Amino acid sequence: MRNYINSWLAVVYLWGRVYYSSVLRLFETKYLTTTLPTVTSLADIERVSDEVEWTSDFKLAPHVKLRRLWWDCISYAETVWAKKKDDCDGFAVLDCKLLDQLDDLYPGIKGYLLSVFVIPRRKSHAVCLFVIDDVTHMFTNGSHVEFDPSYQITDVVDIVAAGGEILAWSLEDPETNEIIMIKRGINGDVPKLFKRRF
Repeated sequence: MRNYINSWLAVVYLWGRVYYSSVLRLFETKYLTTTLPTVTSLADIERVSDEVEWTSDFKLAPHVKLRRLWWDCISYAETVWAKKKDDCDGFAVLDCKLLDQLDDLYPGIKGYLLSVFVIPRRKSHAVCLFVIDDVTHMFTNGSHVEFDPSYQITDVVDIVAAGGEILAWSLEDPETNEIIMIKRGINGDVPKLFKRRF
């Protein structure tokens, strides 16, 4: 029963975090003039990501006293690059934004934010997910991973969960904040309310 309740809390968290992130992003607007580096390949994106240090959001915002709650802020890609510090979702948002530069090399390429909420909480993770020639790829904390062509999205979710018990996961467009997919557990459906955000 406890994990059932936790899985619904995780769905609400994943659905609603864009709203409280948007409030916290008000403090980041000064970074929006930051120019992102130019990339011409997937290897370039890895190289750029190597310059960013993985840092917990709590260390980036130590004044926030919500350590016991499920709190996380999704920063702008420009903020991540300017500070050269963020956690997994910062890496994912930056990598999604950098992928836009590879449209000439891979027409129609688009990066999505895949967030997987698990127990224990420390194993929860976010990655940049994208497809090239029907093969799924991801950047996880800046490192490129190419999957077997037979892999479905639930296979990738299992890998991202790293052995944790999956409470909920979402796939969203970081530019528009549109939820492409949101699930409770690995495959549990949720009401349509949670499938729309804007």
